[in-house]
Amino acid sequence: MEISSKLILVTPEELVSLIQHSVRQVIAEQTPKSLGTADKPLSIDEASSFLNIPKSTLYQFTSSRKIPFQKIGKKILFFKADLIQWVESGKKKTRKEIEEEVFGKKGGLR
Repeated sequence: MEISSKLILVTPEELVSLIQHSVRQVIAEQTPKSLGTADKPLSIDEASSFLNIPKSTLYQFTSSRKIPFQKIGKKILFFKADLIQWVESGKKKTRKEIEEEVFGKKGGLR
């Protein structure tokens, strides 16, 4: 059995993001899905309303595979949990958060 090893360099922020994503994924896989409304698939109209974006933008995101979706025949469906996770994954840090990471809680750029 041959073991192949590769060295991958990541920043501490990237490592935290990878760990958070992995933990969310494991939790999602281990959490039993109920048949309640939270897990009810959303139509394109409902997803557009939920995200407060035009349907045309949503169609662009699906065609470029920038957003998680399911397709059954010609019908496109979305799950709220997937949409929330997608929105959270694109969160940009504030200047204050960046300064705290670089200089710690007490320091900062002035």
